[in-house]
Amino acid sequence: MLLLYIHYFFYSNFLFKANIKGNKILYYSGKSLNQITFRLPKNFDSNWFSTVLIFKGIFSNLFKNNTAEFFSDSNSVFFDSSPNSKEIRKNYLKQLIKENNIGSIYKNELLIFSGILNTVQIVVFSILFLPFIFIFSLFKADKKHLPFLFQEAVECYNLISSFKKNSINNVHYFSIFERDANLCAYLLMKSKIYVNKIPSEVPLFIYNSTIVADKLSFCFAYQKEEFECFKDTMFVNETQDWCPELIFNAPQRFFQARKKVESERFSYDLGFYSSGNWLRKMLGDAELETNDAENELIIIKKLVEISEKNNLNLRVYCHPIEKRNPEKTMSFYAQFKSSSFSLAAFNKSSIEEFDEVNIAVSLLSTLMYERIYFGFKTLLVPLGFDGFPLQNSGLSNICVKSIYDLEGMILKSKSISTKEFFTTKKISNYTTII
Repeated sequence: MLLLYIHYFFYSNFLFKANIKGNKILYYSGKSLNQITFRLPKNFDSNWFSTVLIFKGIFSNLFKNNTAEFFSDSNSVFFDSSPNSKEIRKNYLKQLIKENNIGSIYKNELLIFSGILNTVQIVVFSILFLPFIFIFSLFKADKKHLPFLFQEAVECYNLISSFKKNSINNVHYFSIFERDANLCAYLLMKSKIYVNKIPSEVPLFIYNSTIVADKLSFCFAYQKEEFECFKDTMFVNETQDWCPELIFNAPQRFFQARKKVESERFSYDLGFYSSGNWLRKMLGDAELETNDAENELIIIKKLVEISEKNNLNLRVYCHPIEKRNPEKTMSFYAQFKSSSFSLAAFNKSSIEEFDEVNIAVSLLSTLMYERIYFGFKTLLVPLGFDGFPLQNSGLSNICVKSIYDLEGMILKSKSISTKEFFTTKKISNYTTII
């Protein structure tokens, strides 16, 4: 019954707010529920009508169709945030678990029609809870929090109802950065549905220092070091080693053992891989409190300065959000007037030129972990991210702690071969290629 799911979401949130740790899984799931969400505009935090807008969204979606897919000869599905990466997920799982008929269901479609009984429950409880949530939210700094909890409870209820209806007992859970991913996994497991979480290759510390699952499939070796560090908040029964999520979309030449020669040749000395944080901020997207837009700009300016000073050529690889807004993007990068500076083509995947760039630099782009996995020189400049990386980890050896150290790290990395780079930086265990 939907009311039970509403209870779990609000109770878990209460346990965290009241600092009651009797049930550690529910307490830390409640903590996750208070993390940032990228599903709503940032201005919903302070919008007095956030409750009305969120409930309006619930009602308006109830009678739409979905693209969920279930197979009668399979009891497995993958769960993702949206259908946009459907083929990528299917190919990834096909390579790793050798199953052809894997169903799919998506978070952004969980509010749609799921049967008359479910829909009636959603409408009735929405009408009952709306006035109370609206009034309480008026007195909260984050005015979207309570109504969004209600929405997430409805989504979780519809998800598990769909699984029961279609005899699903195994789910491969992607996009686990969503703030309700832990409580949702807990309720799936209580319903006897096996949960395998795939965290993508990004470090766990950003959104996933707490994970609830039957199994956790590591996508990058550094995550195993983090898992041990966060052991007290990892409610996972077993782990396994997988690989970065987009790895099977890379050029086949990257999978071959690359022959190293004394004089390696590259088209570009440096490559900057953008996360498009300046544009996210301009568009009003939710953002972490790490000044990512400002810090990325600091890195780009420093790379241009280093390139001009040392006669290096710099290639900039735009994030998909930048590629979808070409006029704004071209205008933004026009400020860097330098003969050493060039933008990669928008109609080409950034991974295509991995082997043309000697040293990649980024704030914290996901692509950097794929580069490392394939055995390409990479430097991270995690400005604003306190506590990252873990001390004495291999990753700490390729992280630039201060922007003033970046030039020295680049020149030293340029002077050695790729094999020497991975050996001296003690990150050979992060790649399977070298």
